[in-house]
Amino acid sequence: PFHIQVLPFQLKQDPAKHYSAYYYHVRHKDKTEFFEKNQADKELVRKAQVAEFRRMKEYGFTRTPTFYMSFGQLPDGTKDAFYIPGFDEALEDLKSAGFDLTQPIPVVGSSYMMLYQKFTGLKLASFHMQNIDCSKIPQELYDCMDSALEKFLAYAKEHDYPPMIFNPIDEPSPEALPYVLGIYRIFKKHGLKTFMTSPPDELIRQGDELFDIYSYGKFLVPYEKAVSGDKMEYWCYPNDIAFQKKDPVAMCHGGRLTYGLGYWRRGFHCVMPWIWSVRTSDRLCNAGGNLMNPDTGELYMT
Repeated sequence: PFHIQVLPFQLKQDPAKHYSAYYYHVRHKDKTEFFEKNQADKELVRKAQVAEFRRMKEYGFTRTPTFYMSFGQLPDGTKDAFYIPGFDEALEDLKSAGFDLTQPIPVVGSSYMMLYQKFTGLKLASFHMQNIDCSKIPQELYDCMDSALEKFLAYAKEHDYPPMIFNPIDEPSPEALPYVLGIYRIFKKHGLKTFMTSPPDELIRQGDELFDIYSYGKFLVPYEKAVSGDKMEYWCYPNDIAFQKKDPVAMCHGGRLTYGLGYWRRGFHCVMPWIWSVRTSDRLCNAGGNLMNPDTGELYMT
């Protein structure tokens, strides 16, 4: 026989270490059956969103999850602008859930695939843009994005948005380098903080000054570099133990190392895996991740 004594103390938390996740929020209508079915019941939607944000806080999130920016119409009717669907309501829900909104909110996307097709007539095969023809991109595309961002920032200032950090393009291929540089220059022109996911080596060589944060799918950067201060922060989105693994058991067991000892020993500043939840009811068996009941908004943790 043996005896176990549980000591009554809590581990200290390093304020320089952060936890977040990629996420489609409840009001992201293209990604959630629950909102499609219940959007007329604003109070039910609000309660579901606050409950999910609170669950994130319970799981140790120190920063908000990601939000997605698109090209379209702002809530005040301004057209041809960048906007974040449901963001005004979500900010109130984040406050209700107890999130610290002095921490930067990660904002992903810029409708760069749609705008490329609109201005060139060509379609990109994937978000990596391996088949892009940068020689066909007109200046008008960049002017359009510049104007759209200016409108968004004016609205954000008027409505006192919290600090944000932007990732307009995700995991680009080397073939897309001129397009990536052109778009990130627009964001830096407006004095914004940016992060880049899994950058090709040549992109780092040509555009390092455009990226405040590098984020990788694994802890690729050596400890010495991660803590050197050459960048604002280094992030990791450990896909291999989350959504892409498609195995909730492997995700949970692998996460113990990734979020614990592995995280601390690599010098990185934030982990934000893909993805917090899967919002379509037919994906329990073939996708992994967390599921939301499309009728009640209840989240099933897998």
